[in-house]
Amino acid sequence: MDETFYTVIKCSYGSVVGYRTSDWTYPSKGGELVMDVGTTVKDALDKICEAFDNTYEYFYDLDGKFIF
Repeated sequence: MDETFYTVIKCSYGSVVGYRTSDWTYPSKGGELVMDVGTTVKDALDKICEAFDNTYEYFYDLDGKFIF
């Protein structure tokens, strides 16, 4: 007989669920994170995402809060 166990927890709004935060370090393979005058924040965020092989994403949630 295959038994399946579930864990249920109560989380409050704003809780970190499903992932763990950690210190972030820019990888050396991404080159320098230096931008030219007139470069947009979006361009900088795109460069960061590309340096991490697009494992990061950024967006606004339904409440209008910026998520990276």
